[in-house]
Amino acid sequence: MAEMLAGRGGETGTPEPLCWLAAACLGLLCAALFLGITSLGIHYHRSSLKSTLLSLELQASQEASELLRKENHALLVSQVALRSQYSHAAAAREQAQRDALALVQSSVQLTHTNQQLQGELEKLRASATRLQSAHSQLQEEAGSRLEAERSDRAEACAQLQGERRELGESVERLQGEYVLLSAARLRLLAENVGLSESRALLAQQHVAMERERDRLRRTLTQLGHLAAVERQCPRKHPGTEERECEPCLRGWRVFSTHCYFFSTELRSWSSSRTHCLQQGGDLVVIDSIEEQEFLHRLTPQYRSPEQRYWIGLSDEEAEGVWVWVDGAMSMERRFWVNGFGGVDADRDCASILRETSPMKNWRDDVCTKTFRWICESKALVETA
Repeated sequence: MAEMLAGRGGETGTPEPLCWLAAACLGLLCAALFLGITSLGIHYHRSSLKSTLLSLELQASQEASELLRKENHALLVSQVALRSQYSHAAAAREQAQRDALALVQSSVQLTHTNQQLQGELEKLRASATRLQSAHSQLQEEAGSRLEAERSDRAEACAQLQGERRELGESVERLQGEYVLLSAARLRLLAENVGLSESRALLAQQHVAMERERDRLRRTLTQLGHLAAVERQCPRKHPGTEERECEPCLRGWRVFSTHCYFFSTELRSWSSSRTHCLQQGGDLVVIDSIEEQEFLHRLTPQYRSPEQRYWIGLSDEEAEGVWVWVDGAMSMERRFWVNGFGGVDADRDCASILRETSPMKNWRDDVCTKTFRWICESKALVETA
């Protein structure tokens, strides 16, 4: 570079010192550039070191923070334990104070009791002295009484010997009576055997009478069936025995194996049941959901909600205990309207209403009100 500058200087006629000055400036520039690059490398290295140191410090800070958190938790646990121990210690101290106060009170009471016992001891000692003197007197009196009793016993012994002789005579009389009683016992045993035989005979007669009663009941049932036959099996032609049987009476509706009558008159609950009994049935007893739905379908619908139908359910015997007319308890199948069928001293008889849901159409009401009613009876013949 210097030579090139020197050549150019020679060509242009520039003095040689300028060339050297330019070369020196260029060298200084190169040196400055080298120093800048070197300083940049040193600065980058120092920045890397600082970043590394900061990372290490951050990690150390996090570890220290975790350690402090653990120590803080341990201190909190220790604080809670110390508070619990302090509470227990305070309670124990209070209990000890109460015990000490109770002991002081007991000590005062025992001191007072001891003084009372000392006084009673003095009284007992005085009583003992009096008793000793009384004992001496009693001994003297007992000696005199014993002498008197000895003489009395001698007299009693002589009297007992006389009574002994009398008892011997009584024993002889009792032995004779025992012989008589033995004979009477034998007679009673014979009579007992006769009574046992009579009892067995009466038991046989009782069994025979029970059999006769059962036979009469069956006959009565058969007679009832004959009455139903006369009503439900009219003769086809007068003067003949040929009959044509219907499952139900005229005007009744059949469902499964039972017949149902829907009245058009108005009566009280008891009067409605009397009518059903007179027809050979009773107020309806609802045993199943199917029967409930059947009655709901066939019950005529009226515009007035008061036009209900009596059914054979009431709680007249025990308030709140609903029982069917056949004696069955109304427990599993209940189709009450909400708010009905509870405990009410006035409403003791159940009815159904057509205009409500088939699963909720029972109501309880006053038994003397007049509604229509539904009768139920056993079908005479089963339908297909």
